[in-house]
Amino acid sequence: MYHPFVSIPRTSFAREKLKIIQEIITLCVFMAFAYLYLGEAFRWNYAVSFLFLIGAVYFAFR
Repeated sequence: MYHPFVSIPRTSFAREKLKIIQEIITLCVFMAFAYLYLGEAFRWNYAVSFLFLIGAVYFAFR
């Protein structure tokens, strides 16, 4: 029996990197939900927070 995911190359991440990926995805999904469904306005401090998250990802995966 052929499994379709066999041909996908696998990369391994450390647990810390997987946790960072999980947190980034969770925060992005929640921000979209808060903006679109709850009507929360996008403020400047959210933009600064996202810049810090991008910096954290850069230094974690460097």
